[in-house]
Amino acid sequence: MIVKQKETKSRFLKVYVRNLENKCEKCAPSPYRINPIFFVFQFCASRDHARGNAALVKEIPGLKVYGADDRIEGLTDKVTDSQELKFNSINVKCLFTPCHTAGDMCYYVWEDECTDAPAVFTGDTLFVGGCGRFCEGTAEQMHHNLTKVLASLPQETKVFCGHENTIKNLKFAMLVEPENEKVKEMLSWARARDDDDKPTVPSTLREEFDYNPFLRLS
Repeated sequence: MIVKQKETKSRFLKVYVRNLENKCEKCAPSPYRINPIFFVFQFCASRDHARGNAALVKEIPGLKVYGADDRIEGLTDKVTDSQELKFNSINVKCLFTPCHTAGDMCYYVWEDECTDAPAVFTGDTLFVGGCGRFCEGTAEQMHHNLTKVLASLPQETKVFCGHENTIKNLKFAMLVEPENEKVKEMLSWARARDDDDKPTVPSTLREEFDYNPFLRLS
């Protein structure tokens, strides 16, 4: 599965686009229009992710907006934990991860008969080097989301999160584990990417276990 990402970094959202045989299928937590849009997978009801969905649904006939929270603007199709959706050769498994908001959903995506690594779109749950705020949930919920739900995915899974908080997260990781060489290396790399205005996303789950303190809890 080929997942392409806008190469200009954004601290507020990311747009992920899959191109196959001159067709464009989107898993995009974005209110911005990039044609053609066939479907939107919504992480949560937060306006920084969901604002503009209603206008898109009105403008684009047949557009599907998937999500787990009834508060999501423009929601057309509500999904549940472990529900699987199929779009030709593309498979999407919904992973319910309440905490940042009560209706957060992550999406695990893979392609049939494809050797590329699968991907997980984690919104405001798992970030590169960190995790989301507990706006409507508890630490116990987030710990379960990270160490039981997301950590159960294949280690090679690429992690596409909803914000560029990498440097801030890794600075905290350095405070937690000042002797962790992986954290030092990642922080240096992230700063170089930031200087070039390039994204640090995606990482992989295997990498996150090396430097993300919230996945390294025993």
